[in-house]
Amino acid sequence: MTTTYTGSQSAGSATINNNSAYPYTYFYDTSTADHADIINNNGYTYFYDTSTADNATINNFGGSGTHFYNTSTAGSATINNSGYSYTSYGNTQFNGTSTAGSATINNDGGGHTIFYDTSTAGHASITNNSQFGTYFNNTSTAGSATITTNSGGGTYFNNTSTPGNARAR
Repeated sequence: MTTTYTGSQSAGSATINNNSAYPYTYFYDTSTADHADIINNNGYTYFYDTSTADNATINNFGGSGTHFYNTSTAGSATINNSGYSYTSYGNTQFNGTSTAGSATINNDGGGHTIFYDTSTAGHASITNNSQFGTYFNNTSTAGSATITTNSGGGTYFNNTSTPGNARAR
């Protein structure tokens, strides 16, 4: 079963489990995840158009992720990415002109965050712990984010991406 939010629909304070049996949740138009608790475990959540994760808590476990497209935003969400192994990791991706907004993003144990195209980390707070970390590709920018990289984590700028006015710790 796929769950889809369109128009100005809100997930409210729902608990959404995306797993191998119910693998996908989509947000389109101006819809919002609001204060939902989203668990991606072998499943994915996608944000398109101008939709927002708002104040949701999103957990991406091994083999799953959350992807933002168009001008969608992570808002003030808390996003946790973690993995089980080098080949099974939780991830968050920003594509197009999407932004991490003011989100708190934690990359642990193989989890990672990737920015593509002209997306930006905005004013997000990103923490990279063991393995992987945060990657900026194409012409994406770290914006004014605060990025903390601990032992074993990393922050990488590829192609013509830039650190912008980000603060590294």
